[in-house]
Amino acid sequence: MGTVKIQILSAANSDIDKALNYYSNEAGTELALRFMAALQQTLRVLSENPRIGTLIEFKNTKLEGIRRWSVQGFKSYLIFYRIVAGIIEVVRLLHAKRDLDSIFGG
Repeated sequence: MGTVKIQILSAANSDIDKALNYYSNEAGTELALRFMAALQQTLRVLSENPRIGTLIEFKNTKLEGIRRWSVQGFKSYLIFYRIVAGIIEVVRLLHAKRDLDSIFGG
């Protein structure tokens, strides 16, 4: 199939910035850089295997087709994405301890 283009939506970009700031401030630049490299590698894997993530069912029908996959080496960070018109849309990047039902509206 080859690789699929990835589009990171604005909420996911904000989530990435927050994660990088957290790692940089709490653990240092080196860990923040490792997180970013792991995220980029994980996105490459997703682009090659778009259906690898677990399909999530939400009550909100607007969220139909969302999948979840964890960042390699940072399993607590979850990438939420969907495949739309042959493109992977990264919707959010969230820590697993977050209240996902509240964030996604049930």
